[in-house]
Amino acid sequence: MENVACADQAFAERAGVYAAEHDVYGLLASMLRHVVETQPADPLRAMATFLGAAPVPRIVVLGAPCAATGAAAAGLAAALGAVHVDVAQVLASAGHLADVAASFAEVPDQVVVELTLAAVRTPAPTARGWVLHGAPLSRLQALSMQAQGLLPDTVLELVLPADAAPDTASDPAQLAAYARALPHLRAVFAPTLRTVELADADANADDAADAMLAALGRPAASKSRSRFQLLILGPPGSGISTAAAAVADRYNLVHVAPRMLLRAAVSGETPLGHKAEAHINDPVLPAELVAEAVVEALSAPAAQRRGWVLEGTDLDELAYKALGDAGLAPLRAYFLDVPRDVALARLEHLKVDPFTGKEWHTHRDVVPDVIARRLRPRSQYAPDVLAARWAAYDATVPLLLENLGPKLTVFDATRPAVNVAELIIAHAISPAEPAAAAADAAGSSALLPHQVPVQGTGALGLRSPRVPRRTRPVNLRATPAETEPLAAQPAAAAVPAAAAPAPQTHRSRRAPLAVCIVGRPGSGKTTQAARLAASEGLVHIQPHALLATEIERKTPLGARAKPYIDALRMPDDVILDVIKQRLAASDIASGSVGWVLDGFPETEWMASQLHDDGVDINRYICLDVSEDCARTRLQGRVVDPETMILYHRTLVPPPADVADRVAEFEEDDEEFIISRLQHYASHSQGSHDFHSDLYVHVAGEGSPDEVAARVVAAAQSAPDAAPPPSSVSQLYQDGALRVLVVGPPASGATTQAAILADKLGVGLISPRLVLEEQAAAGSELGLAAHAYLDAPVVPDHLLLAAVKLRLADADTNSGWVLDGYPETKAAAVELAQLDIRPHRVVVLTGSDAQLARRAKLDARNLDDHSAAMLRYRARAVDFETYFSKVLVRIDATHDAGAVADTVEAALTAAESSASGARLLVVGPPHAGTHRLAAALASALSLASVSPAAVLAAEITASTSLGLAAAPYAASGAYPADLLAKAVVAKLASPDAENGFVLDGYPADVAALSALRAAGFDLDAVIVVQLSDDDVRAKAAAATALRSSEPFDAAQLRKYHAALPALFAALANSAAVLKVNGAAPTATLAHSVTSDLATRGIVA
Repeated sequence: MENVACADQAFAERAGVYAAEHDVYGLLASMLRHVVETQPADPLRAMATFLGAAPVPRIVVLGAPCAATGAAAAGLAAALGAVHVDVAQVLASAGHLADVAASFAEVPDQVVVELTLAAVRTPAPTARGWVLHGAPLSRLQALSMQAQGLLPDTVLELVLPADAAPDTASDPAQLAAYARALPHLRAVFAPTLRTVELADADANADDAADAMLAALGRPAASKSRSRFQLLILGPPGSGISTAAAAVADRYNLVHVAPRMLLRAAVSGETPLGHKAEAHINDPVLPAELVAEAVVEALSAPAAQRRGWVLEGTDLDELAYKALGDAGLAPLRAYFLDVPRDVALARLEHLKVDPFTGKEWHTHRDVVPDVIARRLRPRSQYAPDVLAARWAAYDATVPLLLENLGPKLTVFDATRPAVNVAELIIAHAISPAEPAAAAADAAGSSALLPHQVPVQGTGALGLRSPRVPRRTRPVNLRATPAETEPLAAQPAAAAVPAAAAPAPQTHRSRRAPLAVCIVGRPGSGKTTQAARLAASEGLVHIQPHALLATEIERKTPLGARAKPYIDALRMPDDVILDVIKQRLAASDIASGSVGWVLDGFPETEWMASQLHDDGVDINRYICLDVSEDCARTRLQGRVVDPETMILYHRTLVPPPADVADRVAEFEEDDEEFIISRLQHYASHSQGSHDFHSDLYVHVAGEGSPDEVAARVVAAAQSAPDAAPPPSSVSQLYQDGALRVLVVGPPASGATTQAAILADKLGVGLISPRLVLEEQAAAGSELGLAAHAYLDAPVVPDHLLLAAVKLRLADADTNSGWVLDGYPETKAAAVELAQLDIRPHRVVVLTGSDAQLARRAKLDARNLDDHSAAMLRYRARAVDFETYFSKVLVRIDATHDAGAVADTVEAALTAAESSASGARLLVVGPPHAGTHRLAAALASALSLASVSPAAVLAAEITASTSLGLAAAPYAASGAYPADLLAKAVVAKLASPDAENGFVLDGYPADVAALSALRAAGFDLDAVIVVQLSDDDVRAKAAAATALRSSEPFDAAQLRKYHAALPALFAALANSAAVLKVNGAAPTATLAHSVTSDLATRGIVA
């Protein structure tokens, strides 16, 4: 026995040595992690495949902010072919975290962990591996990530030399937090930690990436000049400095601000400083000084190695030419577009703390009283200085933009500065586009701007019409079949349109069907949308096909779409506009026919925009298919360029006489397929959540006929949609309202739920109280819940069981008030799947300090209260986004009676009624009449009627009126009879029956007579007054920034000539209000609304 024991021990020692040398245990751990994460149907085959595949990297990069970990991690990921996961960018792109960030000094650990896990578990990181930086930032985050399966193979810590000075651009608080967390992170990651020491304190991202590759035993990446050579410009107040600083900080770039360079030169008494000293406080700096300072800064070794971002505030065409002559021209340029009134409003309230030098915005920031008393205005924001800066901007920027040409991208800078910076960052790291792609091939202005990206995503939401790889010329007008994958349901794809079933008369409904069919690429959206449209008599809306037609007809919307015709995605705002334009056409707007929207909305932003614009969707159908099924369908699609019928090489092969001429789709390459699937996975959930009350899952796998039957059944089923305010008020009166009341700890949610249930006369559902009753009764549910009765958190499955039990009682049959559950999105989804949906969700709000004081008065443990508050805030954002359409926020800081009255008022408030007014807004060209008309229509609940917009919608829909107007779309010069027909048709539609605001029409007596002949008159005319010089200035700015038509003096003369006769014709029938067109639109709208109310025209 002794010999056997010795033999066993010797074998164990040899096995241990072998396993350590070959990392057997690590390999087994990686394989098991892969199987658990992917959960394949055949785990044995998956393990065999894993062992035969090359390992993918899973790396965490640690390092102080001064180590430029972001740029280094990006370089490492590129060298390894892995996905770079930047947690800071993940957090910033989740726009719903804004409330969390505002409530906490730091984003809660749980939120960081959940978003990080979601980011690394998307298809691309799973397949290619990942390099993660920006998290974990604490021991709790690290342990939580490990517990949930995020186990890096290697952790690399970047270490600077001991004598390196701290980076002055880094936040001292962040450096201190990293220093505190580092020992704990080292302990957690000790088995896989490798230290990478940088020899040079000024090491750039490439050097750091090469050092990390060496630590991994990989060859160094090839060196190249930094592609980060960026110029950011815009008007004063557009946020150039903020955006440039954020971009520079993210990628460790050199931030170059010309005025700051000259100030430093003056302080250092350099030769350049002596020349600049006399001009340093001038509103406009001399071009030659700016050029000299900028060329010197950009030529420095650090700028060449690390890259740079240049503020274009003091740059003109001469300084830009000097950059080009020195070989320092920017590779990309970004223009921050913001209206003058918005920019001036930003600067008007900026003041500086003389003690710290920090700027405060007195209307936007919450300024402590002690600081507010010492704030002083900045001389650079004085009215005379701003006037000089704007004059210089108007004189120099158009020429500078002309020089930039296709390098230029225009961003809407009215959004928060942090969002603008994220958009620039996302665009800057994307592959450079060919210069020719940005210019109009027809020889129009080279300044066609890139369209506004998607809000709150942190990335460019581009999407384009589907253009196949053509083997012979294909008529662009035939491109509807190029859109979303018709071969997604292959058997139906080969059926010609003529063979489709004839439209059937569907049963009467309260409103026509308004259906969205969504799903991942390859799920069969277009096929099923076409079938549903045919069977139910609906209009099939294919945005990409509509845009192809708009491009062919050379409409303004087509001009916006044309630069992206060959891009992977078209901008969301262009897609949104063509959808709204089609929905505004007379066939749909009249309510006589329903519609089915193919593949959209794709994002939460697009969904919310459609909702805000009054688009009422009553069905939201998602086709569910596996990713493998989607890939199979997408690979091998072909199209017959003569008939535009889709086939599939294996699933639905083309006939023999067609096979020789079919064309493949460029986007069906593997790279494009992965990109489209990843885009859907990362952007679609917000739209799904927004339509949670309408969301229907339909199995998308099976034969086309089977799927079509499911889709029709889903479309015909009655959804439990969010009711409008008028219906909620009636439900309240009838005692049939279903309400969920939630709020942070100490907000009084339980009290308000009880009061509301008593007022409604319905059952109060308090899940915790039900569990206590069940525990006292000794039931099975009570025994399971007993251990949690005094716990701060009760498992969701117990709370759900309590809710279901209480709903069986008679007093909850007609309505109910649910107290405090659900508080998470996951629990809300589970309730919705059981058809338990509230009509309204009342969220009680209050500041952390006020709620903490209330908790103290209630004798609660403040540590427990803080922990509960942290849990609530971390989950509230996703929860509130899910219920956004039915959410009502109530300030809970008043006494319980006052809060209850506010809740009742919110639930019984009726929809605002239209005023019934009939208004006309006129003004000279470029006076912004369309903005004022839209603002008045919104404020007074009236229809906004623009003849050009009406005709554009009819052109998109190809109605008889639209076909007559199409030849004039490119020029915009529509004949008078078409304008009259368009306006009269719109005013006769249901949209305008409660009043309207006409935008610029009628502009003369003849048009007014046509309007009166149709039975329409006016109550008031609002005249926007603007001097001819101001009109010319606005026209010049619009021409430079938006590629609009140049100033037309004849058009201005025509306006002035027609105005007196128009006034005379309206003298006895309509009030005339004259307003100053130089004022901000919001100010004008408020003034006009007040004046109309005073005259009794509106209530």
